[in-house]
Amino acid sequence: MLRAGLILASLLGTGSGDAATVCVVRPEDNGAINIRPVRVIAVASGRQDERLVASVNGGETVCASLAPGDWLFEARSAHPYDPTKTRPDECRSKPLRRYLRAGEQARIRVTPSSRGSEYVCGWRLR
Repeated sequence: MLRAGLILASLLGTGSGDAATVCVVRPEDNGAINIRPVRVIAVASGRQDERLVASVNGGETVCASLAPGDWLFEARSAHPYDPTKTRPDECRSKPLRRYLRAGEQARIRVTPSSRGSEYVCGWRLR
């Protein structure tokens, strides 16, 4: 399913034609992890405020506009299988650094971390 992040795009973009588009792609997974949302957060270089770029379930793609420049992206979610762990950022990816150019259309793929067929608390960004 493809859904546009129109609200996010208007909040994150520069409002002019010099924005870059980032599409977060999450392939469909098998099992319960597929319906667990993961949030992709971005932080611009030299800043500390975090911006939500997308929240996606398996099989979804969400696009948003960001200002050109150096960005760090990170995927975060609650632990999907341990109800005693209640932090919304319990499972994280390693940061992914991307330099976005004006007018660029970048794709970031997010997949659950696993050991064999078993999900481990974490995400991978590519």
